[in-house]
Amino acid sequence: MMRQLVSTPDLQLYLDQVPKDWPQDAFLLSDLEMAYCLQSRQLELQLSRAKLRLMVKQIFNNPQIEVVSGKLGRPLAHPDWDISFSHKDQRALVGLVRTPDKLGVDLESLRQKIDWSAFFGHCFLDQEAGEILKLARISGWDGHSANLGFFSLKEAFFKALNMPFTPADLRLVVKAIENDAVFFEVFHKGQKQMDVTCNILKTTDEVISVCHLRASI
Repeated sequence: MMRQLVSTPDLQLYLDQVPKDWPQDAFLLSDLEMAYCLQSRQLELQLSRAKLRLMVKQIFNNPQIEVVSGKLGRPLAHPDWDISFSHKDQRALVGLVRTPDKLGVDLESLRQKIDWSAFFGHCFLDQEAGEILKLARISGWDGHSANLGFFSLKEAFFKALNMPFTPADLRLVVKAIENDAVFFEVFHKGQKQMDVTCNILKTTDEVISVCHLRASI
């Protein structure tokens, strides 16, 4: 059953389980939506894509609403809402903010085993090693959780910008953490570009990051 994690006038966040086989309501998917789901040969990815689109129909209480893919696969469904998707290990996450604000969400499983050293130069800049240690120290998380949390924050931030995940272009500097809010500065080639606040939710099994960029930024 779909669960609403956040509900404010500006932000909505929903989490649901991805079925192991095609659900009975899959017939609600349009031909275009189904074609996008079937672009992948992996059943798990097909079902995740289908579930995310069915969640949008449920959220808007409109089976006729259609989710199309914009630049970099960004979901587009309603002119008044900016939408972001994420999925991992048969879990699906849908976030929405009122336009013209932009949103990026990311869902990661803490159960996955990762060689984090391989991420430097690919997903992390060498200078960000200290930021990950800072995140671990301030939050009290272990090393694996801090690495995954920092990766998830970057993923959500790049989604909000609607940019490909190119860590060589931008560096994040953690300034503070208050409850689930992470305050950081964004640098491009050594020059500060903006201050950003993202939210990160950690449970026993997963990390969820939400980056809400307001139109004034």
